[in-house]
Amino acid sequence: MRRLILMAAMLTLAACSQQPSQSGDANNTPSPKANTAPTQTASAAPNAVPAAFLGVWDGAKGHCDPDSDMRVEIGKQHLAFYESSGEVKQVTRDGPGTIELTMAMDGEGEQWTQKMRFALSPDAHQMTASPVPADHPGMATALKRCPS
Repeated sequence: MRRLILMAAMLTLAACSQQPSQSGDANNTPSPKANTAPTQTASAAPNAVPAAFLGVWDGAKGHCDPDSDMRVEIGKQHLAFYESSGEVKQVTRDGPGTIELTMAMDGEGEQWTQKMRFALSPDAHQMTASPVPADHPGMATALKRCPS
């Protein structure tokens, strides 16, 4: 429970910095599948984050500065938050424009496994990050894509 709260707090304080996005990320949004259960991504490696999610993100009111508390950098197999980072172990698609990541986290002298859900806006310029399971509704964090 402490780790869930810690991760949610980190997202709330540090969730908006990704690696520079490539142009056309919005065009790489997964195609919708009606009434399907979550499945692993069809990328080369089962733990590769889809291109539409890659880059630097910051809190909705953040300035995308490297020292922003809300900054999160999302790479194909790695995430970096304020004072913690995670190796992506599994990527599961959970509908069009939504993924669930299982990550091996490390930060502040601790290690833990964390699941997070990331949902893109239709234009892929905004995203919502929330812990899984979402038993704490107030823990969702609104993020915006930072310029590359």
